Amino acid sequence: MLVISEFAGASVELPHAIRTNPYDGQSLKDGLQNALVLDVTEKETPHAAAV
Repeated sequence: MLVISEFAGASVELPHAIRTNPYDGQSLKDGLQNALVLDVTEKETPHAAAV
């Protein structure tokens, strides 16, 4: 799972990435927490679809 800044131009090209605001501590914390608690199938499904 990719956690990416919502300000990065590539973030719109990565629909399965978790977008966060790096200038907002709560947003960053929530994005990282969401990435950590995803189960394995949720983490692998976007990658499998992209390949």
